[in-house]
Amino acid sequence: MLFAKKVTNQLEQEEIYRQRYKIFVERDKDAPKELYPNGLLKDAIDNDAIHIGCELIKRTATIIIFANSNQQSIKLIENLSLDGEE
Repeated sequence: MLFAKKVTNQLEQEEIYRQRYKIFVERDKDAPKELYPNGLLKDAIDNDAIHIGCELIKRTATIIIFANSNQQSIKLIENLSLDGEE
């Protein structure tokens, strides 16, 4: 079963940014850690985004929905794990 909720709480959003950092900076090395010295992978787009946290069994994913003047986009960050599992 998939559980999803809109994440509006600042602490929960920071956990999303922290999980992104672990995946994209530490594990996959897709982003340079020098850009995120606080360990939170947060970009300017996050200020206007709708964050949806999803949980599926022992896996977590976040969906970020954002819109600009030209298009609407949905970005899915998946394979974020709970309890330190990969």
